[in-house]
Amino acid sequence: MLNAVTMTLDNSNDSISLPEIFTMSEAVAAGMTADQVRQRVRSGRWAALGSGTYSRSLPRADDLDPFARHRNLHVQLAVARALKVSGSVIAFGSAAMLHQLPLVTGTPQNVELLVPPGAWTGTRTGTRYRSGALAPMEISHLPAPVTTPLRTWLDIARIHPFVDAICCGDAALHSGLFTVAALDAALPSTDIRGSSRVHRAARHLNMLRESALESLSWVRFLDWNIELPTCQFQVTDRGGRFVARVDFCWEDKMVIGEADGRLKYTNKESLYQEKLREDRLRELGFEVIRWSWSDLLEPAAVLNGRISTALTRSHHTLRSA
Repeated sequence: MLNAVTMTLDNSNDSISLPEIFTMSEAVAAGMTADQVRQRVRSGRWAALGSGTYSRSLPRADDLDPFARHRNLHVQLAVARALKVSGSVIAFGSAAMLHQLPLVTGTPQNVELLVPPGAWTGTRTGTRYRSGALAPMEISHLPAPVTTPLRTWLDIARIHPFVDAICCGDAALHSGLFTVAALDAALPSTDIRGSSRVHRAARHLNMLRESALESLSWVRFLDWNIELPTCQFQVTDRGGRFVARVDFCWEDKMVIGEADGRLKYTNKESLYQEKLREDRLRELGFEVIRWSWSDLLEPAAVLNGRISTALTRSHHTLRSA
């Protein structure tokens, strides 16, 4: 979901709040003048998206990772296109981008809009138009209409690969964009096309997973038929004192899995503290396995073998102890 931010007006101590994408009327209502908006566009601080819609200044391209760079461009295009097509709603993958929900398969190639039944459908000039009816409660009214996070996830789960449904759904639950109760109430009946895919994905969602890397890991466990671990497991010592919270734990096998995005350890002190933490886990008898994005995207045999071997080895060790 787009978050409002506070900006300071030129030559003034007054502050205003605007969403990432906004209209001229919203800027004026917040206390700006049309000239101030246009000046920011001329300076490159803001971008004009068309139809009286603007985007706040984005970080320099060099400061963004590829996903963020593509997402920002896609969101700007989606809003501009939706505002030009009467009755259209940003949906599917484009809606996921707008709500900042991850799609492991990447940013959609085309802007995806839902149009009323009877309207033209197909793909042209980088926009894919699908026909469908929406209830008013399924539309969020941002600067351009967009399907709600819950409706967005239902659509993703219905037509996207399973991995996107899990990564997108976990992120939405974790960030509070919708609740498990709301999801359960919205699950489609089994006679609707794609409903089996939605129900399967819903069974595997978990709000405890904190990153797309953890969600992708879970999908790989399913793919590899690996025994499913506990997510975000709290490890305590023999006296019951807290030691660490780990991404995954196979408690009965004394094996811990850490999905390492390499962003948590930004300095030497962080690395040192992580080493002490891992040493403590090993002292308690746990085997610790780490993996990164590349491990999950490389041939399955490597990481699959590492985890399977650790689980088998720990099982044999526990039986002989």
